[in-house]
Amino acid sequence: MKTFFLKTRIFWVISRIVLIALYISAALNDAKSNIFAAMLFFPVSIIMIYVAIVEFLNKDKFIGAKVILGVFSIFMGVILAGLILYMGIEKPSELFLFLLPLWVILYGLWEIYSTKVK
Repeated sequence: MKTFFLKTRIFWVISRIVLIALYISAALNDAKSNIFAAMLFFPVSIIMIYVAIVEFLNKDKFIGAKVILGVFSIFMGVILAGLILYMGIEKPSELFLFLLPLWVILYGLWEIYSTKVK
């Protein structure tokens, strides 16, 4: 895992940017209909922005925030996988849907692992 995460650091940084956009979009779209989703995704996106800025400035004051993001991402990946299984897969091409939860879970593992690298 160590070499995998070290060699793919740029991918995970880009993933963080994409997930920030997705979480903000989810928070804004669900703000009127589902206040719980907005209350969940908006603070997480703020923490992700904070971690991105602090990491860009090469500070080490964000270890707790990175662990929170890692645990949240793993939790969301498991929930996404469960939703995909619950909804059912009708075509073999829909197996690609499992790449999204796998991506989110691996992102969470990267966030947790990157706290131990330094």
